[in-house]
Amino acid sequence: MKFIFKAGTLSIAVVFCLMSCSKRNVDADAFGSFESDNIIISAQSSGMILDFAPQEGQKLKAGDYIATIDTTDLILEKKKLELQIDILKQNAGIPTKLKDLQTEQLHLQLEQLNNALAKCTVISHVNGTVLNKYINKYELVAAGFPIVRIADLSQMNLKVYVTEDQLSSIRLGAECKVYIDDEKGELKEYQGVITWISSESEFTPKMIQTKKERVNLVYAVKIKVENDGAIKTGMPGEVVFR
Repeated sequence: MKFIFKAGTLSIAVVFCLMSCSKRNVDADAFGSFESDNIIISAQSSGMILDFAPQEGQKLKAGDYIATIDTTDLILEKKKLELQIDILKQNAGIPTKLKDLQTEQLHLQLEQLNNALAKCTVISHVNGTVLNKYINKYELVAAGFPIVRIADLSQMNLKVYVTEDQLSSIRLGAECKVYIDDEKGELKEYQGVITWISSESEFTPKMIQTKKERVNLVYAVKIKVENDGAIKTGMPGEVVFR
């Protein structure tokens, strides 16, 4: 009976070992790294940054405030226009048609100034996390100057490279299995969807593995994955298409 117990224990251990190995060793079709969809928010006007709110790593929602660019000159110009409109209205010596025309022109200028003032308040147009900030408070910026880089990390893209013979077996919108290494050294599985397949081949990038290591020409493929927080930008991943 003692021998049978040991044999049974040994068989159970073998089964658990095989199960563990099966979780860790996946016959992946392609390998790559994770990327995020980044958006750079830039200044729409020129001037000094009077206020700057976000910090790197901070989560923003669409419409959240980011920064204020100096509006002093624009406000002074606006007051001047409003004063001209008031004076014009009170001037009885100008023919009505001419007065109406001049008033309309001043209102158009006023509308342009209000639009320029609105652009001095920088807001986020998307939900996402601040990855980089490119300016600080009291620095001068010009229109078009980048202020922050934001990414929606709730979804990540695994960019992998496949060989020409693999290309015929994958298609846009197809589901696949994506794997990353978890904290226990095992593979964690995610559901992925193929969202982009390159139409042109390229030479195998350095530090990227493929199923056939000696193949020189490969095609890039992007797979979108819902992120539970465990996937980070630049993290390696692998995919099984079948």
